[in-house]
Amino acid sequence: MIKKALAVLTVYALSMIALANEAKASGFATVGTGCVPIPAALNHYADISHGVQHASGSTTQITFICAIPNAATMTSPSKITISYSDTSNIAGNKVTATYHKVNKITGAVSTIGSVNTDQTSPTYCLQTTNQTCYSTFIDTFDPTTYFYLVKVYIDRTSVSNTEVFWGVTVE
Repeated sequence: MIKKALAVLTVYALSMIALANEAKASGFATVGTGCVPIPAALNHYADISHGVQHASGSTTQITFICAIPNAATMTSPSKITISYSDTSNIAGNKVTATYHKVNKITGAVSTIGSVNTDQTSPTYCLQTTNQTCYSTFIDTFDPTTYFYLVKVYIDRTSVSNTEVFWGVTVE
């Protein structure tokens, strides 16, 4: 009886894992440290846990590139979501993520959608600590013609403020 119950539970667990992986295949997600800082940001950011924030004493805008390597497995994304922390809730201290496509032949870059933690419309975001914000977009998704990526910008106006970028999802 116990062996049969364990077999049923094992099959159920494996089915749930398969379904979860299938759902993930239609989108992209990464933690903040999974993105690459542009060269100008190298001396201005710090890793904390799996997020990134300004280095001590820096107020320079820091920019990260999050490549989307699995674009061919995605199916027509329409939403970008960021996870962040903001200790100040003051305008100008923000995390912004922009979703782009890059033509594989010409290199032309187009912005598809964006989300900004200072905006309340058209993004869906409340300025509180440990928050997520999302925005929707419409685009003709074509991974044969385009590469896809997310750029993340972190801004702070004072060294006493802390904005942390925890991660981004495109789905």
